[in-house]
Amino acid sequence: MSNWLTRLIIVTVALLMTPATMAQGANRHFAEPMSWATLRERLANLSPAPGQWADLEAAHSQYLAEMDELRAGAIARWLASPGSQMGAEFSDPEASAQSAREQSDLRNKLAQIDETFFDQAATVMGEAQQQPLERMRLRRARDRMLGKKGRGAGFRFELRDHIDPMVLTDDTRSLLFDWEDRRTDLLRTLIRLDEEQSRAMREVMSEFQAALVDQVTGNPDDDADLATQMQHMVKERLAESRAPYLKALKQCRAHNWAGTRTLSDELPSTDAHRLRMAYLDALDLHINHDLSETIRNTGLGAQHPDVLSIVEAFHADMGALMPGA
Repeated sequence: MSNWLTRLIIVTVALLMTPATMAQGANRHFAEPMSWATLRERLANLSPAPGQWADLEAAHSQYLAEMDELRAGAIARWLASPGSQMGAEFSDPEASAQSAREQSDLRNKLAQIDETFFDQAATVMGEAQQQPLERMRLRRARDRMLGKKGRGAGFRFELRDHIDPMVLTDDTRSLLFDWEDRRTDLLRTLIRLDEEQSRAMREVMSEFQAALVDQVTGNPDDDADLATQMQHMVKERLAESRAPYLKALKQCRAHNWAGTRTLSDELPSTDAHRLRMAYLDALDLHINHDLSETIRNTGLGAQHPDVLSIVEAFHADMGALMPGA
C-alpha cells in the first residue's frame, strides 16, 4: 500500500471517529463484582438469620475468588489486546471481530459466576425469601449488562434504590416488579443491538478499506475527492446501522421516566417527591430558576421524555427546596 493511500485511510478514519462512535468504545467495559457491602445492603430486606448470613458470606468469598481469577487473567489480557481498544472497528476490523467474540465469551463466564452464586444463595434461603432473591438476580443481570460505565446520564437509574420498601403496597410492589421486568427486557434488546451495530461497523470499514485499495489512483487531487466520497458513504452506512440501537436507547430512557412517574403517582407525597428528585439528580440536573429554559434550549427534553414537565411540577414547592427562590 502506498504512503499516500496509508495517509488517506488514516485521515478518513480520523474524520469518522465521531463522539457517538467513540462513546460506544468507552462503554465496552465489564461490570464490577458484587461487593459484600452491596450484597449485605440488598439482602437486608430478606432478614437472613445468623446462620444464613454465615453461609452467604462463605458463598460470596468463593464468588469473589472466581471473579478475581477471571479479571486478573482472561479479562486483563482482553483489555490489553489491540482489538479491544477504542477505534479498533476502524483501524483493524479483523482484530476487532476476534475481540468481540472473546468479549462475548467473557461476559458469559461472568454471568455464570453470578448465576452460580445465586444458585448457592437459593439453597440457603427459605421459601419466603426466594422471590426477593430472584429480584436481586435480575438486578445483577441488569448491572452486568450495563457494564462499568453505563450509557449516559440517568441510564443506570433503578427505582428500587430510591423507594423505602416499607411504603410499598401489594399494588405498588407489582408496579415496581413490572417496571423491572420490562427494563431487563429492554436492556437485553439494547445489548443485542449494540453488538449488531458493532458488527455492521466492522463490515462497513472492511468494505471501505477494500474500496480504497481498488479505487485509489495515486493522484492527490483525485484521491482527495475519493476520500470525501468515501467519507460520506461510510457516515451514511454507520448512521443507518446505529439507528436501531439509538431507538432502543431512547426506549430505555423513556422507560426510566415512565416508571418514575407511575410509581410517584402511587407513593405517599414525601416519598414521591424524593423519587422525582432522585431521578433529576441521576440526570445531573439541579432545580433552579433557569432549569426549565436550559432544558428547552439544550434539547434535553427530547432525550429524556417529560423531563421538562417533572421540573415544572417542582416549581410549586420551589420555595421549600430553595429558600428565597
